[in-house]
Amino acid sequence: MEIVRYLGLDLGTTTGYAYKDIDLETQTVLKSGIGQIKMGKLPMPERWQLFFARVSSLMEPATVVCYEQVRHHAGVRAAHVYGAFLALMELAAHETIVQRPLRFVPVNPTQLKKFATGKGTASKLHMIDAAHKYFPDMARTLGIRSHDEADALWILQWGLQDGRPTHREEDEASLGEPSPTGK
Repeated sequence: MEIVRYLGLDLGTTTGYAYKDIDLETQTVLKSGIGQIKMGKLPMPERWQLFFARVSSLMEPATVVCYEQVRHHAGVRAAHVYGAFLALMELAAHETIVQRPLRFVPVNPTQLKKFATGKGTASKLHMIDAAHKYFPDMARTLGIRSHDEADALWILQWGLQDGRPTHREEDEASLGEPSPTGK
């Protein structure tokens, strides 16, 4: 039985992840969570090794990797840290690609917020609220623990729709699909 794993990553010191495994018999498994790296608690090499190991284990069975592609940061340190996380994700992907093809689906933060809430400037709280409404089973059984996890769920959903914002009104009319946000 061939399983296709879609993986959504919200990279950062607290990395949100969500994945959906789909097999040929349409059995699906949706899981999400966070992995936190205390930047000041571990020596430099160990924190990056820990992040690399976590991302590699999530990516190992992945077929499609969806991630938030941040282009601008509020500060220099944030830009450097994000760059390191992105590079380590790409390194983990390179090791995976040797074994099988891997497709990347990036989404910028404004697109993601608009996709999830209908507003490109949505707050973290709005993203969490939208995730609770769109993923009620996740919210009820495990709870959506942070904005990082909520973002990862939305990044995953973006990737499952092949990076097409199909919930927008013009797309709804052509596809006949309801909006994730009900708008």
